[in-house]
Amino acid sequence: MTAVSPPRAIWLRFRTISARYYYFLSALLCYGLVRRHEVRHLKISAGTKRGCLVIAPMTHASIRRVVVHLHGMGDNKWRAFRDGIGVFPQRFGAILVVPDLRDSPWCSDRMLVDLESLLSHLHRSYPHAAIVLSGTSMGGSIALSALTNSAIREKLSGVIAVSAATRLDQLLTTTDSESVRGALLASVDHDRDKLRDKSLHYSIPDISVPVCLLYSAADPVIPSVHLLETATQLSARGIPLRLVRMDRPRGHYRPLAAELCDALSWIHDAASTRTTGARVTQSSPV
Repeated sequence: MTAVSPPRAIWLRFRTISARYYYFLSALLCYGLVRRHEVRHLKISAGTKRGCLVIAPMTHASIRRVVVHLHGMGDNKWRAFRDGIGVFPQRFGAILVVPDLRDSPWCSDRMLVDLESLLSHLHRSYPHAAIVLSGTSMGGSIALSALTNSAIREKLSGVIAVSAATRLDQLLTTTDSESVRGALLASVDHDRDKLRDKSLHYSIPDISVPVCLLYSAADPVIPSVHLLETATQLSARGIPLRLVRMDRPRGHYRPLAAELCDALSWIHDAASTRTTGARVTQSSPV
């Protein structure tokens, strides 16, 4: 019988306990959200009738910000709170909207139809609020892909993308994840030309909204090399841009709540000023 080292034994024990109490902890989180916020559900009126979780602060008379957060592959609208987004309603008085993307839609035509329908609904419901689109991993890639759609782009005040791909066509060869590669191809019916058409990198001349990109230099799932190339071109075009390097060990990481709060604050400031010329901030990790 092979002996297990003490650190590994501790990790295995922690993983077992976490799995056992996962649903209890999730219910506790949901109870905390319900007590402090108004929680409701929304069905998008077009597309796939995709369900959304809507969390609104109870203490703010007027809503000035709406954040639509797109979670990563394998998550759902409740597990998305592991991305640290739960601080938005309390700290910023923002309405938080989380669509359920458990079908791993990536940049499918249906996903963009759903997203446009959702943003149109929010724009009508909160005409004076700034709408920010954020996302992690697959969700961040969808958020950046959405900028190639003019009907979506005109409704946004900014985009926050974490561990996201700016060149979807190149992600097929750079990712080390077979599940990502398969889901990405399935989202466009194996038509690789569509991946290029829906990649932010090739639509930069049409972009004007502030973009905040958080990335890990050692990400094996969505490598940062193409994101940095895109950032250079965004900078050259004078688009408000902020780069935040998440200095973590090698891996595909979620953002910290503090990193997202800083990103949302920067988006608000950048959207308010909208200066001409390059506005690039290279940020060190929080």
